Amino acid sequence: MIRNTIKPNTSSPGFRSLDCGSGGYTPTPSPLSSSRGTHNRKYNKGSNKESISLGRIFERIIIISLAAAIFYVIHQSRIASNEAKDALQESQTEYNKIHNEVGLSRRDNLNLKDQKEKVEFEKRKLELSHDLMRKENQQTITDLQVNQDIAERTDKAQKYDDKAKLMILENREQAFMKNNELLKTKIAAESHRDTLERFGPGPYFVKIWITLRMQRDGEDTVNDDKSVFTIKLNPVDKMPHSVHLFLEQVHHKLWDGIPFMVNAGHILQTGRGDPAHYGKFKALNLDKVFFQEYNEEYPHKKWTVGFTGRPGGPDFYINKVDNTVLHGPHGQGQWNLPEEADPCFGEVIDGHRIIDHFNDMKTDKTTGVLTTPIYIKEAWVVDNEYMDKDWVQYHARNDQIDPKAIDTFPELEKGPIQ
Repeated sequence: MIRNTIKPNTSSPGFRSLDCGSGGYTPTPSPLSSSRGTHNRKYNKGSNKESISLGRIFERIIIISLAAAIFYVIHQSRIASNEAKDALQESQTEYNKIHNEVGLSRRDNLNLKDQKEKVEFEKRKLELSHDLMRKENQQTITDLQVNQDIAERTDKAQKYDDKAKLMILENREQAFMKNNELLKTKIAAESHRDTLERFGPGPYFVKIWITLRMQRDGEDTVNDDKSVFTIKLNPVDKMPHSVHLFLEQVHHKLWDGIPFMVNAGHILQTGRGDPAHYGKFKALNLDKVFFQEYNEEYPHKKWTVGFTGRPGGPDFYINKVDNTVLHGPHGQGQWNLPEEADPCFGEVIDGHRIIDHFNDMKTDKTTGVLTTPIYIKEAWVVDNEYMDKDWVQYHARNDQIDPKAIDTFPELEKGPIQ
């Protein structure tokens, strides 16, 4: 604020000096009391009030200007603050947008990764399929070349004499034998695959339940106890076709109601049952093996099981003695192909005493046919966990299973599992 300093006129009438000693104010003589000042006071007495008014006006103008400046600064500050807020809001919006885009990019990357893995998996599948097709094509080409060679040799052989004709027959025989072996391989492979799909990897066990008749005083008397024995089938990779056929027969309940009829000195065999029962085997195409499958690792020793006939089936027999030679290759000369053998597909691992009881039954001494047949009540496939103590004891002897583990196996009641 600007103030005008007005000096008191000490020479004017009515002016009183203030005594400093009494606490008053004693003004210092002013330069205006000079002749020049006297002249000014003489002619400027009326302008003092105007000077005071102008000073107040200037003061208000300055105050207003300062206020305006402050208001302007505040206003600009608010504008800048709002602009900063808007910029911050835009930045936040942009950040959220970028964050969402990053999240979408991550999900897209994950999806692309999954798709990449799927594409790589399909690529591997296609590569494996391509390799398989290449091998098959190569084998086909080889077979075609072989067949072409055979055809060429056959054409050439037709131009020669009896020796050439013999060569033609030999070539044809080789071709037939090759096709026969190919069919055997295919049948075994399909049997192996079907067995694994329906019955699992094995081992496989079949329970056979019969009602045993025992001799008393020359008459047949029905034994009330249910009699069951167990057949352990050979590994499916060793005898795939025969094992598959027997499992399918049991699975379809085809043996239920079929009798054991032949009780010879060396075998116990099913057969001579109701023709209607055997019609079921044929209707399901489960009556015969397609070829005489045989594996030297599983000969016809005592208690083993094999298919009878040429081609074998559907009847089977239990070897009561070691028939390795008789039922093996070249053992039965009555057939057109004596080099073939009966398929041996399993072994009776428990219930031997039940089979021994057949020797007590009345039998025709010439034909070995039982006077009263013993019928199979039921045959069924059994899982490993259901095998009884006899089964565990058998494997403790033959497969080196710890005999102490017998107590951990559940005991199986005689008869079919309910």
